[in-house]
Amino acid sequence: MLSDEVTYWLQQILDRHKQLDRLDKECLRSLLEDELSSILHPLFQVIQSASISSEACDVTNCRDYLQEVAHQRIDAISKFMLVVVEAIEHCNLCLDEFVIKRPIVFHSLAGDSHHGACRALLIEPINGRPLVFKPSDPRPHIILSKILEMISASLSVDLIVPEIIPDADNRWYFIEYLEEQKEENCDVVSFMSDAGMLTAVAFSLGFVDLHLENLIVFEGKPIIIDPECIFYPFDEAEKFSDRLLSTGLLSQNPHMSALRGGPTPAVPMHEFTMYCAIDGVIRYRKPVRPYRNRLRNADGTYADPSDYKVEFLAGYKAAYRWVVDNCERLCDFIETQVDYDFRVRYLARKTRHYASVLYMLNLPIEQHANWTAEVIEKFRRSGHFCKEMPASLLDAEIRDLLGRDIPYFWLNAAERGEIYHHSGLVHQLRLVTSLKDQAKQHIRSLNEQALEEQLDVIDRFLSIDLNVSVDQVK
Repeated sequence: MLSDEVTYWLQQILDRHKQLDRLDKECLRSLLEDELSSILHPLFQVIQSASISSEACDVTNCRDYLQEVAHQRIDAISKFMLVVVEAIEHCNLCLDEFVIKRPIVFHSLAGDSHHGACRALLIEPINGRPLVFKPSDPRPHIILSKILEMISASLSVDLIVPEIIPDADNRWYFIEYLEEQKEENCDVVSFMSDAGMLTAVAFSLGFVDLHLENLIVFEGKPIIIDPECIFYPFDEAEKFSDRLLSTGLLSQNPHMSALRGGPTPAVPMHEFTMYCAIDGVIRYRKPVRPYRNRLRNADGTYADPSDYKVEFLAGYKAAYRWVVDNCERLCDFIETQVDYDFRVRYLARKTRHYASVLYMLNLPIEQHANWTAEVIEKFRRSGHFCKEMPASLLDAEIRDLLGRDIPYFWLNAAERGEIYHHSGLVHQLRLVTSLKDQAKQHIRSLNEQALEEQLDVIDRFLSIDLNVSVDQVK
C-alpha cells in the first residue's frame, strides 16, 4: 500500500517539476518513502484494524487528515529539491574539482527538517569525496573558520573546520562529507588539548547548542560541524558558569554534551523509529544511534576528557588567553566581517522537545484530528526558553509541527533581537544592543579572574560520573 502511494507521488512531482528529472529516481523514491512512512504507516494500521472489526467508517477522519498532511509534505519536499538541483547546477558551472554527475545521486542524512522539509543531503560527486548540502546561512561557518585559523597560526596548533562552497546569496552551502573512519594511532593528548581550545573559543564567541551531534571526530581532531548558534543573545545577567554549560560542549546534562555525551552501559541513548513488521503491524523500536563526537582509545573504549584534565585545561587556558590578549583584534574582525543579516539561530525550545511532539503526532490513532488537537494543546502549555511565549512565535511553531518540521527561528546579528521565521517576523526581544555588539562586549569582559571561575566549572563537569543517570547528577 505504501509502495503504491510512493509511486503515485513520485510520478506527480516529476510531472509537475521537470527539473527534478536530473535527480536519481531511486534516491528520490527513497526520500519519499522515508517521509511517507512516518505519516501514512499509521493510517494503514488504522485502516487494517478497522477492516478487521468492520468499522471502516471510523477511519475516514484519520484518512482525510493524514492524506492532507502527506500532500503538503510532498509538495514541500518537491520545492526543496528544486533548490537542491539549482545549487548543484551552480556548483557544476563554478567548480572543476567536484563535478556532480547526472542523474544526481543523493541520500538523506539522519537529521531534522526545517522550514518546508529542508534538510541536509549527502550528494555523490564523480570525483573527490561526497559533499553535504546544507540549506543554511554559510557565514557562521566562515566566521568560525577564520577565527580558528588566527588562533592556530598564533599558537602553532591545527584547529580545523572543513572548507565549504557557499552560495553567494547565503541561502545554502556545500561541505565535504567527513566519512566515518577507524581512528588509529591518534594522539589522545593532542586531541584533548584541541578540545579544550575549542571549548574556550565556543565560550568566548557565545555559542550554544554544540551538543553531541554537532561535533565529530575526524582524523583525530574534534570538529564543529554546525555553528549556527554563534553570538547567542544571552541575558545580560547570565553567569559565566551558565554560559559555559550552555555551549553544548559542556552541558547541564553530561550525557548530551559533545565532549562526554553518548550512550553508556548505565545510560543508553535511543531514538524511536516507526517501522512496519512482516505481519503488517506498526511497531516501534529504539535502536542505539552511532555517535561520532568521541575519540576512541586503541581498545575501542571512548577517551574521556576526565582522564586528561591537565591537557584539556591547558588547551582551554591557552585559547582563552589568546582571546583576552587579542581582544580588540577579534572585536574589529567581528565588526567588519559579520554582515547585517548574518543569521544566528534562535532556540525557543530544545530540539528534542519538538521531536517528541512530532513523534506523538505520528502515532496511529483512529480519530487523528482529535488526537492532533490534544497533542497541540499540551504543547501550548509545555516549557520553553522564552520569558513569555509570544502568540505569533507559538503559532509559527505549531504550523511547522503540523507540517512535520522542527520549528526554526533566527535573528540578524546587527539587529536588537528581532526573531524571524520563514513566514516572516514573529517577535522582538528588544535587546539593549545588537547581537554583534553584545558579542564584542562579552569578549571585552573576559579576564584572568573570570578564567578561574571557568576552570572550576570545567573541573566539576569533568568530575561527573557518567555511569549514573542525569537525574542523579547534582
